[in-house]
Amino acid sequence: MMRNSQLEVLKIEINKYDLERFKKMSYAATILIMFLIGAPLGSIIKKGGLGVPVLISISFFILFYIISMICEKYTRTDRMDPLLAAWMANIILLPVGMFFMRQARNDARLFEADFYSIALAKFLSRLSGLKSKIIK
Repeated sequence: MMRNSQLEVLKIEINKYDLERFKKMSYAATILIMFLIGAPLGSIIKKGGLGVPVLISISFFILFYIISMICEKYTRTDRMDPLLAAWMANIILLPVGMFFMRQARNDARLFEADFYSIALAKFLSRLSGLKSKIIK
């Protein structure tokens, strides 16, 4: 009985150590991913000055922090692998950064209202075209 509790404490300490070791490596990638999110935001959001892109970038940082803390908690309770926990926020935010980079390269108007109305109109026209093909 005493040996099992000592093994549990030892496993938790090993997880903490591994998590900190992997977090040191993942922070280098985090800097690049945050750059992939923040830099295109400045070119995509043309109006609003500096405030709107900074606000959106801060929102992504808060999301990164929340994901990191949840994964760290799971690792400390031995419910998640430390390697996965250290990299999970990067894995989730990398596609977002790549999407913003692609939108900036295409000079998309991602944060303008008419962008969404045009996209919705295209979607509905494709949907009605598909619906008419199915009915025939």
